[in-house]
Amino acid sequence: MVIVIGILTVLDGAKQNSLGLLNFGMMILAALIICRFFDIQFSFVTRGLLFVLAGTGFLAANYWMLKKRGSNES
Repeated sequence: MVIVIGILTVLDGAKQNSLGLLNFGMMILAALIICRFFDIQFSFVTRGLLFVLAGTGFLAANYWMLKKRGSNES
């Protein structure tokens, strides 16, 4: 249920062109990923790769939103 709320928040933030709402949804999803790390026994390499992918996801989402804002204002 929480993952659905996170995804819907991300989609709503993208639809409203709201960087704060987008990041809030990404934080919900990141919190679920972090909780899963303590729940399941992953190898050190797998945990590191998932943290890198989560950071890349934040960077890509913010870059995409800022690029979208820039093209709308021009």
